[in-house]
Amino acid sequence: MSVEAITWALKQTAPNASSKHLLTVLANCADAVTGLCWPSAAYLEETTQQNTKTVYINLRRLKEAGLIADSGERRGATGQIVVYRLALPTASDHGTLPKTDTKAPENGSLVPVEATRKERQSDPKSGHGNERNKTDLPAVALPAFLAPAVWQAWIDHRRAIKKPLTDYTAKLALNRLTKLVGQGHDPVRLVDEAILNCWQSFYPNASTKTTAPPGSRHLGAGRLEPVL
Repeated sequence: MSVEAITWALKQTAPNASSKHLLTVLANCADAVTGLCWPSAAYLEETTQQNTKTVYINLRRLKEAGLIADSGERRGATGQIVVYRLALPTASDHGTLPKTDTKAPENGSLVPVEATRKERQSDPKSGHGNERNKTDLPAVALPAFLAPAVWQAWIDHRRAIKKPLTDYTAKLALNRLTKLVGQGHDPVRLVDEAILNCWQSFYPNASTKTTAPPGSRHLGAGRLEPVL
């Protein structure tokens, strides 16, 4: 814990309230001299009560605002752990992560989603991720209209709400999404709407509509359209 870093964070003007909260949590994990920190994504989600997507969006906002930066350092067994540097007044002359042992701090390390999966699979104590050999991504083929990044965001959301997808439920989700797209709904809007509302499935409404297919019924703004 760094009182100096927290005091600095509280005085900053962040892009919005949720990113200010995230900055304060990062400061709580930062070194007061170097400004370096690497809290885990799980720790940030639990402490800020923000889901995975919101945490990464707010990290991007803080970087764009110049309040944090990627130090260029990487930590952990995978060598993919991002170490962030807060823009503390004392941090400008300390751009290199001091050499320490390879053990991560108690609150873990902020890592890309894929790296987190690999570490869970190799950790016999976690009790998760050992059923698959290489990845816990559902083994399904994505339709042409769905970008992999959008599908990844949905997988991360389901994991964040403790409802991870299996191969079967992933196929059901894609079938539902394909049907809704065929009815004139935008796949990205459907996924974003579901994530923002913490839904377990996709529910069409006026905001997800693109073009009305023949024979469809418009139920009015904000009202859910039943999927037949």
